[in-house]
Amino acid sequence: LLSLERIKRMGFAVHGHGEWSPDGKKILMIIGKSLSELNIYLLDIETDTLEQLTDREGINTDPSWSPDGQEILFIGCPETKKCKENQHEIYSIPVSARKAKDAKRLTNDKVSANDVYVSPDGKRAAWLHLKGWVPLSLETFISDYSKENGITNIKSCKGGLTNWMPDSSGLL
Repeated sequence: LLSLERIKRMGFAVHGHGEWSPDGKKILMIIGKSLSELNIYLLDIETDTLEQLTDREGINTDPSWSPDGQEILFIGCPETKKCKENQHEIYSIPVSARKAKDAKRLTNDKVSANDVYVSPDGKRAAWLHLKGWVPLSLETFISDYSKENGITNIKSCKGGLTNWMPDSSGLL
């Protein structure tokens, strides 16, 4: 794809893996000059256009599509200092908005959230919570989720994966 060549020419690199849209026509990508300065981009496969969705200080990573493809959940740091303190939060942004200023913070618990995923039925969200670095401790959280109310009714659950079963009955 031509967009990937443009990314290299701009001095940026793709970090992590892409996240395909539910309709298979777009890919969310993490792009940045360094690991401390990452933003989320949307690559349209049909037109080979690349659009920057987030333009925020710090880290914006781990994007995940809502099942209907209308919203993106991602992990972000409100500011660089909080990134260094491992305080990543969950945000959402409507695909139609396509501007970071329209991102809505869904958590505010001053912890490190990673790998957020919405269930296939769109009613719940799950993510990993990192505690410390040495020793590293993982805890999985599950919550109710809706576009109107965001993340509510947060509960800790056993396990270290956030991939949903196809029928939304639980995590793999």
